[in-house]
Amino acid sequence: MIKRLPSVAWSVLGIAIALSIVVPIIQAAAPLIIAIIGAVTISFIAWRLVTFYIARRNFRDTD
Repeated sequence: MIKRLPSVAWSVLGIAIALSIVVPIIQAAAPLIIAIIGAVTISFIAWRLVTFYIARRNFRDTD
């Protein structure tokens, strides 16, 4: 257990350094990420509505 301690400490230090680099990048990119998710969601909903409307109209034409 004592021999493993230095490697655990180095792992924790590495994770802390990686997080200190990655977290500010994510925070800076958050508005862009939210905008992309919103645009994709709105596009998907619009596509579903259009396909539903076209399918319904085509079904009505066959009656």
